Amino acid sequence: MSENERQFLPATPPPPSSEVQSAPNVGDAPSASPPDLGLPQRSLVQKPRWPHPNLIWSFLWCLLFIIVTQTPGAIAALVVVGGAAILKPETVPLESLSTPSKLIQSETMNVALGLAFFITEIVVIGFSLLVIRLVVGSEWRRLLGLRKPGLRHTLLALASFPALVLLGNIAYDILRKFLHVPSLADFGLSGMEEMVQVFSKWQWTFAVVVIGMGPGIGEELWCRGFLGRGLVGNYGIVLGVLFSSFFFGLIHVDPCQGAMAMLMGIWLHFVYLTTKSLWLPMLLHALNNSLAVLDTRIPQLAVIETSPSDIPIIVYMAALLLLASTAYALYQSRARLAPNISDQLLRWRPAFAGVEHPPDGSGMHLVRPGPSLAVAASVGGALALFAAACGVWLAGR
Repeated sequence: MSENERQFLPATPPPPSSEVQSAPNVGDAPSASPPDLGLPQRSLVQKPRWPHPNLIWSFLWCLLFIIVTQTPGAIAALVVVGGAAILKPETVPLESLSTPSKLIQSETMNVALGLAFFITEIVVIGFSLLVIRLVVGSEWRRLLGLRKPGLRHTLLALASFPALVLLGNIAYDILRKFLHVPSLADFGLSGMEEMVQVFSKWQWTFAVVVIGMGPGIGEELWCRGFLGRGLVGNYGIVLGVLFSSFFFGLIHVDPCQGAMAMLMGIWLHFVYLTTKSLWLPMLLHALNNSLAVLDTRIPQLAVIETSPSDIPIIVYMAALLLLASTAYALYQSRARLAPNISDQLLRWRPAFAGVEHPPDGSGMHLVRPGPSLAVAASVGGALALFAAACGVWLAGR
């Protein structure tokens, strides 16, 4: 039994030591009391060692994460652009070197960024797995909830996805235009809008893998899995989710994009905690990113690029209702622990809040009760209302 992960607690506490009667010795001889050595009494329950990382360590880890994951891709991009400038100067005009917005539109930079992002996502996934394996340990899949989700939880998560995308777009618009949260573009660098234009030039399967699946796996392993385990375990669910979502925004570097990512990260972590499966936030994250590179290629998805101010308020209200109904359904049907035998004396429980699954031989298992019929109907009704609101809006365009 490890010091910080497995605890088997008695269902009923043992009687105080003063009430424990000594067994009689053979021949009814009086029993001799053990000598008092002045040592502290040992508890039957081991105090847990709080999981790593805490708030300060999370900040330091994220700084290291940004440096380690961004440096190899940046070096590769510089090598490509520098080599092209030397070998084929006409492909990299000198005036574009001093203007990032012009340089990023060149074909050479398009190739360089494709290579850079591909390398970066490989490093992100590899670095996340390495740190998790070294810090969390060999049972990291069980401790981080890397398990197959239930069908009902998967359907509920997917039902929330349209509302998540729409509300994420309006959140970015509010942050940018009304709250004036700065973007990298304000400092002469390439912001999210410019990068989306670059992604649209890539072959779509390559773009989905690099922009959709790569961050969906790597960033969720890092933020929801590694950081989330430590922060939720140390500070509780509410503060832990807020802190891990903050760091999720921090690693995006761009202030405005990072603020939007933080808001979306709260929902992703809620899905993670209620389903106890890391695969579902990975799925939602990958789908959201993939839309950014597919909406310019699939005419039916072009509506996603509509300015948030041109979308009727009724559509946003329907989206909020859909998100609220799926949130309640996920909470009601949240995955929880149950004993294999209802009256067993020893019951395992995690040492701290999180998504940890019961180990083999613990006498416990994970159950996923479905939402009630009324709640399931409310989700279906909210989804139908959202579709109807979108249909009326699109028909009137």
